[in-house]
Amino acid sequence: MSTNLDNIMTATNLPNGNYIPIDLNLINNPQYKNLSIEAMMLHALYTMRMTCSIYNSQKDGSWLDEAEHPYIYFSNEEAAKLLRVSERKVTNLKNALIEAGLIQITRHGLKNYRIYVANPKAPEANVVVQLSFKNYTSTKALVPVGKSVTEKTAELSTVDREADSAASNTHDLLTSTQKQLAKQNTNTTKATGNASKNL
Repeated sequence: MSTNLDNIMTATNLPNGNYIPIDLNLINNPQYKNLSIEAMMLHALYTMRMTCSIYNSQKDGSWLDEAEHPYIYFSNEEAAKLLRVSERKVTNLKNALIEAGLIQITRHGLKNYRIYVANPKAPEANVVVQLSFKNYTSTKALVPVGKSVTEKTAELSTVDREADSAASNTHDLLTSTQKQLAKQNTNTTKATGNASKNL
């Protein structure tokens, strides 16, 4: 079957990573189940801007408040234009993010509002996550035409090996959710160990 897409994705024009990242914890943690996809997108935009603020703060100390917490300025007008919704809708989305504990807004001066952005929390250990795919990043070239996958794989080092499939159990890298859960378990273990030492 042929296709009439103008810019169909192939091995020669794979996307280069210009994406807006949505944290999987927003989908996997039941705490955020009432958030709309538009609210998740707004949080993703805030996260991207926050990354810039933090980067610039490390260079020259700008974008830090009196307590040295990074913040952003992001007008409702700008967000509405990017999300293709009304400014009133952006206000509702911001309120949803505030209720979810994902942003905090404080007035600064007469017209400016500082926005503080929080990372989404990982789900509890007993929660079955909906998207358990592991992150997988690769810079290696695809199998050249005329060369079998076996021949190409033989040339790769054990560090730069190709995944056997897209199944989540074939990748080595943990999702952000799994990293947070592992950190929680480590902290709990340390706290338990310290408590037993004190007895």
